[in-house]
Amino acid sequence: RQDQNPIPPTVDVKVANYLGDLDDDGIVNVNDFDLFTQQWLRESSLLTADLNVDGCVDFVDFAMFSKNWLR
Repeated sequence: RQDQNPIPPTVDVKVANYLGDLDDDGIVNVNDFDLFTQQWLRESSLLTADLNVDGCVDFVDFAMFSKNWLR
């Protein structure tokens, strides 16, 4: 039996986010900066703002973050 629904199903696909989009909304903005500053100079392997994954949120991460500002 064929489905008689004239409306085709839709699928939302998110391909990739910019590095620094910490809240996963598709843009690097002030909301992400707020999250970034909350982790500033912290050390852990679980920090979302540790963009270069070296265990610390520092100027290297900020440089990476700022490259995608408002993208």
